[in-house]
Amino acid sequence: MMDRKVIIHIGYFKTGTTWFQEVFFPKVNNIAFSNRANSSLDENLILIRPFDFSSEKVRGHIDDLLPVDDNKTLLLSRERLSGHPFTGGYDAKLIGDRLKATYSDATVVLFIREQKKAIVSTYKEYVKRGGIAPFEKWIYTHERTIPSFQLDYFNYHKHVSYYYELFGKSNVKVYAYEDFTDEPQKFLTAFSKELNLDIDLSQFDFNKKVNKGFSTKSLKLLRWANKFSKNKNLNPYPAIKIPFLRFIITKFCKFMDVMFYSWMNHGFLKPKILVDIDNRFKESNAELNQLLDMDIKSKGYICSDFNEN
Repeated sequence: MMDRKVIIHIGYFKTGTTWFQEVFFPKVNNIAFSNRANSSLDENLILIRPFDFSSEKVRGHIDDLLPVDDNKTLLLSRERLSGHPFTGGYDAKLIGDRLKATYSDATVVLFIREQKKAIVSTYKEYVKRGGIAPFEKWIYTHERTIPSFQLDYFNYHKHVSYYYELFGKSNVKVYAYEDFTDEPQKFLTAFSKELNLDIDLSQFDFNKKVNKGFSTKSLKLLRWANKFSKNKNLNPYPAIKIPFLRFIITKFCKFMDVMFYSWMNHGFLKPKILVDIDNRFKESNAELNQLLDMDIKSKGYICSDFNEN
């Protein structure tokens, strides 16, 4: 088996992964990359039963899709590799172990995002995919028999420290999503240099407006429509199914958001939830701040003071 240089981009969810997979990585000249190879990781590495997992089979399948080329680095990108927020990232550690077994010398890329914004963005995605639970019930209610959303998924220091153990700190590159969104050109210049990615950044329009997503009121209406729509994962057996209702409501919400977004949108997080979330993550963020070679506190992450009683 020929050795090859490998970079694995594992997420997190809602940190621009789709943009990197569909826009950025395909334009890098010196990598072997395909979203077909990325999606194959779901079946062969992520979801496969422990008794059936084989690192050799994973490598073989990837090599068939992206043959070894000494002049190109293999780059795999799949946010599901960080676990899934809808299931609390219950399998994140197992996936890390499987990645280590498959590509032991890989460089791992991980993006983090300030927790309050990450949680709201994740909930919006949940509703877009067919979820029916209200926000507070969704973030605080845990199923006893199956994996479900848990706030602990966003305690990033656990994930980072474990990957440091697996791959070594020098091989785990952690980036703040805020740096990417605040100054994308500056960020991508440094990002490409650190990972040795050959890409012409002049081909990107960094002034292009970013889609804001659904407003708060639109999400509430869409969540109501979800109750009458079948979704195999989030609402497989609706009491009453109304054909095309969700399609019509989605079109209506998009129209209203274009015309009246400011009026339609307001904050998700009530004051008591803001305080609770900050309290839940401030110690984790303080530990993360110690682990990383960057100051996340200056980027809006709430960190506890280690001198606090």
